[in-house]
Amino acid sequence: MYVDANVSIGFTKYAEKVNGRFAMIGFVSLLSIEVLTRHSFISLLKDILG
Repeated sequence: MYVDANVSIGFTKYAEKVNGRFAMIGFVSLLSIEVLTRHSFISLLKDILG
């Protein structure tokens, strides 16, 4: 296993890859909620919060 001794912060390739994967998971989850409930996500939020 390779461990990089340099501390890197900001827009690294690894951080961007992980961020992209979480964004895809969130988008698919949002679409799944809308398909399963047959309501838009915004209307569900209005029902919960209002």
